[in-house]
Amino acid sequence: MFAIKPISKNSCLIEYVGTIIHQTEVDEIEKQYKEEGITSIYFFTVSSDLVIDATKFGNNARYINHSCSPNVYSQHRDVDGQKKIFFHAKRDIGVGEELTIDYNFEYDPLQPRIRCQCRRPGCRKFLDL
Repeated sequence: MFAIKPISKNSCLIEYVGTIIHQTEVDEIEKQYKEEGITSIYFFTVSSDLVIDATKFGNNARYINHSCSPNVYSQHRDVDGQKKIFFHAKRDIGVGEELTIDYNFEYDPLQPRIRCQCRRPGCRKFLDL
């Protein structure tokens, strides 16, 4: 996803939308998606027990790629009693710049490590630390 106009620091860019699921459902839903042949899965943790699943019912926010030096950050908010995620510009962003966020995955010793592809200075080499 790329900026089509200049974006000012701290501007709200987009809400990350999808289906709210419980953390305990994630593994089963991911398994179901893989059985359906779905390889691009979009989960975003909202809290210790809730996740937004944007795999089937999401918006363009799910296409923001990872970077170890991101120009976008997420903000968790309660809106009318619902937990929401909004993406904001971490700094001024120029036209044509790719929008990136730090996925900041938790390390799971039972899963294969995920190599980072960002190639930015200071790259951590893995998404899950």
